[in-house]
Amino acid sequence: MPTDRLSSLGELLTTDADLPLDDLRHASRRTMSAVSFSLAVAAENLLIKALRAARSGDLDRARAYVTRALRLDFDEHERVHPARQQAQMLLFNAVTDALEDSQEGDHRWLDAALAVLPDCEEHARAEFLGVLNAVDQDWDVEPDESRRIRTTLGHPAPALELQDTRSVPEAEYVQVILQVLTAASAYLDVLEENA
Repeated sequence: MPTDRLSSLGELLTTDADLPLDDLRHASRRTMSAVSFSLAVAAENLLIKALRAARSGDLDRARAYVTRALRLDFDEHERVHPARQQAQMLLFNAVTDALEDSQEGDHRWLDAALAVLPDCEEHARAEFLGVLNAVDQDWDVEPDESRRIRTTLGHPAPALELQDTRSVPEAEYVQVILQVLTAASAYLDVLEENA
């Protein structure tokens, strides 16, 4: 790398060094990352319990766990509620884990998704379509799988943005999260039936 580029990089990295409270600002970012991680872990723990309860048919218990997850603090650092983010991740991980465990020519991961999708409620359907879109773009799926995903996506409605629970009534948000968990549960059930 030429010397003038190195000096430019050095100048860029030290631009804020003389600003008031700069060290504190950098320390604050590290602290906020730790808080974000803790919130995500707490939400994930509660939502895994909610998913287990939903899979066993105990929706009251699942609703109680989701309510507790929603009462966690809003993640100011990530600008998302950890319950919403972790519900999305549970569905995403269910699909991508099944995909990664499949052998070439084994389309059960996608068959299960396409079987569950028509019965999904509005929010879960939007999340499922988002997962399929991400898989099609970011994973090396077989051409036939990609074609099936794109046919399913067609012209999907834009993803529903309900990340800031501070503006949504708790009971409504519990239903949104339960829809996503119910979709994940149904997906896992279909996978198990076809194993």
